[in-house]
Amino acid sequence: MLTALHDLNLAAAMCDRIVVLDAGRVVADAPADEALDPDTVERVYGVRPVLITRPDTGTPHLLFPIEREDPS
Repeated sequence: MLTALHDLNLAAAMCDRIVVLDAGRVVADAPADEALDPDTVERVYGVRPVLITRPDTGTPHLLFPIEREDPS
């Protein structure tokens, strides 16, 4: 089955293989932990995540930084 997802964590949890596209070009085609490495995600999406392994499922999971406004 082929599916198009924009939720990277859902893709990592549900897919055996992930193809990452950037402007229609393949930049990664691999299992989730390889295709969604922080360097690739930063290059394509402009944000650097932390890649962890979910302890409950063993699947990769991306943590994205939270931008907070300066309260002062």
